[in-house]
Order: sequence, then C-alpha cells, then structure tokens
Amino acid sequence: MNTLEKFIKPIVINDEEKPINKSISLCDKSFTPMPLDCLPNELKQAILAIEARAMCPIEIAAQTVIATVALIAQAHVNVRNLSNGVSPVSLFLLTMAETGERKSTAYSIATYVIRQWEKEQIERAQKDFNDYENKLLAFEAAKRKIEANKKFNIEQMEQELKKLGRKPIRPPIPILIANDATIEGQWRLSKEGLGYGGIFTTEGGEILGGYSMRSENKLKTSAQLSKFWDGEAQSRVRMELGADTLYSRRLSIHLMVQPETAMAFFSDGALNNQGLLSRFLIAYPKSKKSTRIIEVSNSPGIDKKDVNIDDFYTKIAELLEIFPPRPSKSIDVAELAPRLLGYSKEAWTEIVSFHNRVEIQLGNGGKYGDISGFAAKIAENALRLAAIFTFFENPNADQISIETMRNAVCLGEWYLYENLRISNQASQDISDAERLRLWLKTYPESFISKRTMQQRCPSSVRRSERLMPAIIILLEAGIIKATDTSNLWQIVK
Repeated sequence: MNTLEKFIKPIVINDEEKPINKSISLCDKSFTPMPLDCLPNELKQAILAIEARAMCPIEIAAQTVIATVALIAQAHVNVRNLSNGVSPVSLFLLTMAETGERKSTAYSIATYVIRQWEKEQIERAQKDFNDYENKLLAFEAAKRKIEANKKFNIEQMEQELKKLGRKPIRPPIPILIANDATIEGQWRLSKEGLGYGGIFTTEGGEILGGYSMRSENKLKTSAQLSKFWDGEAQSRVRMELGADTLYSRRLSIHLMVQPETAMAFFSDGALNNQGLLSRFLIAYPKSKKSTRIIEVSNSPGIDKKDVNIDDFYTKIAELLEIFPPRPSKSIDVAELAPRLLGYSKEAWTEIVSFHNRVEIQLGNGGKYGDISGFAAKIAENALRLAAIFTFFENPNADQISIETMRNAVCLGEWYLYENLRISNQASQDISDAERLRLWLKTYPESFISKRTMQQRCPSSVRRSERLMPAIIILLEAGIIKATDTSNLWQIVK
C-alpha cells in the first residue's frame, strides 16, 4: 500500500459524486467503537436512545451525554488525584464529525432538560433582578444622602455608612451552557453566573476560528482554559476595572468540529506546547451516512428506547435541583465548595496501575511517545470520569467503587487508543491538502499550475515545502490529475 493511501478515504467517482467534493479525512479502517459497557447502565441506555432517535454515530451520542453529566457533577464534587491533591471533575471533550452526522440533533436531545431548566430559572430570576435593582437604587440614594450631609464629621459619617450595611448583592445569572463564547465573556459569566457552566457547541469552528483563537489571542485563551480545567483561581488586573480574582469556578467544554478544522487545531504547535490540546478527550466516529434507511412500514410512534431517555431526563432534572455546595462565609455568590470524593483501596490500586502502564510507554520509542502530553493526563481524566459516574449514580456517595474505577479506566484506554489513532493518521500534509481542495472548488478554470497555486491558494499552504505534499495527496485522491505538461494539473470537477 502506498504510504499516503492510509490517510485518504477511498474516492468513489460517479455522476453525482466527484473527487473535488469529497473531503480528505482520516481512514475508518482502524476505528474501534466506544465501549458503552464501561458506562453506567442509565447513561448507556440514554446513549442508545439518542443514537436511535438522532440516527447519529454512537460516539456523538456518548460524548454529548458524558458532557451533560460532567456539566452538573463539576459543581458538586472534586476528586482526590494521584499526587494526593484535589482536582475538579470538569471535562474537555472534542468530537470530530462531518456535516450530516446529526450533531445538532444529538446535542438537542441530550441537553433538553438543561435548556428547559435554564429557561425556568431565567423566568424565576426576573423578580430577583427587579428586587435587586430596587434595593440598589435605595442603597445608593441613602449613601448619597449620608455623604452629602455636611453636619456629619468623619466619625459620624463612618457610623452612618456602617449602619447602612453592605451594598446589595446581584443575583447570579442562571445560565449553564454557552454555545458561543469568548474567553472574556466566559470569565464574566463565571463571575456573575452560577460559578459553573459549559461551552457546548455543534459548530466548534466558530470557537476555534473565532476571536479568542486568533493568533494574537490564542495563547491567552488556551492558558485561561487550562486554568479552568485545572481548577485554579482566575485573576485579572485591568486599568478600567481594577483587580479581581475568581475562586473555585468550574467549566466543562464539548466542541463538535468538522475534521478539517480539528486537524488545523491539532497541528497548532503553540497550542500543543501550551498543553491545552492534551486536556481534550477526543472522538472521531465512523460515519453513519448511507446507512440511515427508514422502513416505510415503521409508523410514527414512541420507540421503546424513548423510555430510556425519559429515565435520563428524570435523573438530570433531579441532579439540577440539588443546590451546589457553597462556602458558608463567602460573599461571592458564585464561589463553589465541591465536596471531595475518595476511593477504596482497590480502586486506588486500579488507577495507579493504569497510570503506571501508560507512564512507562511515554519515553522515546514508547507506545505513547507521540502523544505524551495527552497520555500523561489520561489517568486524571479517568479519575474525573469515575467521579462523574459515581455522582450520577449516587449524588451522596463519598467514594469511587472499584467497579466504577475499572469502567473509567476502560473508557480511558479507549480515549488513549482513539487519540493515538488520530495522531498516527493525521498530519500537517492532510490539513494542507484539505485547505487546497476547498480552494480548488472555487477556482474557475479546469487546469492549474504550481505557480498559480503559489500565488493564489491559501497563504499557509503556498510555500513549496507545504504545497508539494498537499499536491501529492490530491493526486493520490484523484482530485487533480497530471497532464503532459510539467507542473500543470487538471482539476477533476
């Protein structure tokens, strides 16, 4: 097999589907489905129900369900990590899927209860905000009156201001999910909101290609997101706003992204060096296109699997009604105080064994040497998964069982395999070839020269050391054809 063939899906040419319209993406041959038996049964049934209703790949359904549970659990529990410290249970998830894989449908089904809860909370909060504004107006009027009273000396004024009491505290904004957020916007929501939330979107390209990820902003953004994952305090100093620090905030992320956008994200050296990418649990499921055949004899009705999604909805609604623990003496209404989950001796042995198995393969020549950043964090991600599953099954549990830890390790091993699979198959060349293919779709002529490509194609691909490997991949895929003239190719449209 040609070395390049393993990177390219077979191209089928017919009257309706031409090579120029076939995206260059990773091969499906080495794909292994996510092991659903590693998840709690209620979550497994919800995933199967979403797969049936949305007709999406099972991994899309699974990622949306795991993200939904992590969103809630992160406000309630922390987990004892392998360094005997404390870690949040927030998760960063990324799902790669092309248009037409029913990402939006799966997301809508999985997050339905949360979106309904948000709507209800916003409606209830309106009265609280009205009361707050009235109290604030009264407070500020009384304060001005005290300050304007010329009969008071300094001591008297201080006494009167002390009697007035503290400035009214603004109610939190009850928003859990942001579909499109800059890092500044997320920081503000973490300050003025519930103290925990998620960036969930089916159009991850808007995040990865948006303002926060521009070249001048991406290092700042990735550093701040990494701090959220780590659970660190978030400090800011601005000339206009002064200094401010947010303590004990939580953020989970689930981005569903087009493969070509994800490839550009993965190949970004700055983000790799900073460490943000190593925190993401990635899935690139096998496409279900051309398999979603509906039998005419199947009349509309409630599928048996819908009962399972209703059970999931009931459980999510119950978890949302549990008030997240807060510090008793803090005046910061958004600060969280998640309780600490430990684990049994057997569970500790299980996670340590997993960590050690991975660790010895991180060096040069090791199985995970090429994904050492991700692999070094997979044991902690497995711990977080175990804590999330524990909270979902029993919100009052105080430790992770051996069975749950084994299941989380099983899932962690799958994420390791998936990351390694994508890493082995992905390359800068593939990303460049996809950019070049998309540009060629807009090129008005049927033939093109290398010189023209160097002058007009996307600037990131123009240098010869980037352009020629991309051209070779397009030749192998049948997207362009060689001609008798050197450096001139025919575009197969």
